[in-house]
Amino acid sequence: MYAFSYDLSNYAIILAALKNCFADSSIKVYLKIHPDYAEEQVMRRLGMDLAPNFVLGQKLDWIDLYKVVDCIFYDDNSIGLEGLIQGVKTFNFIAGDPIYNCDRMFGFNLWKTELDEPGMKELRLAIESGSFDKNWDRKATVAYVKEYYTPYAQAQCYSRFF
Repeated sequence: MYAFSYDLSNYAIILAALKNCFADSSIKVYLKIHPDYAEEQVMRRLGMDLAPNFVLGQKLDWIDLYKVVDCIFYDDNSIGLEGLIQGVKTFNFIAGDPIYNCDRMFGFNLWKTELDEPGMKELRLAIESGSFDKNWDRKATVAYVKEYYTPYAQAQCYSRFF
């Protein structure tokens, strides 16, 4: 699955890379266009045809998708962390973000979270061969999330900063 950011300027680059990596594969690739955009309008604007194994997924429920995908690629959005919490390995696709580093997984080291196009191709081969390991230490994930992220509580914020 690919979760697109708000930045439309990267969509053509990302779609071209996805087609280059997955168009002739047996892998179903769900494309989640940013919810602020109508996917039909985005695709018409891009003027690109999708590969037969690509599925526009804006209307598909995230929880249902987490259950069926092998991994999630993203750029400049929070899905890296959200997928991790839902038990799906996530990867920041760095070719989709050539201007600045937007990987939200700072300090995370259970696997390489940033992939370029050759890395995406390697991952495809691992998925197709059955060697892609979707499992990891969930306790380490919980510790990571607790270390770097915390729920907002107004009283705690005031005590922390004032």
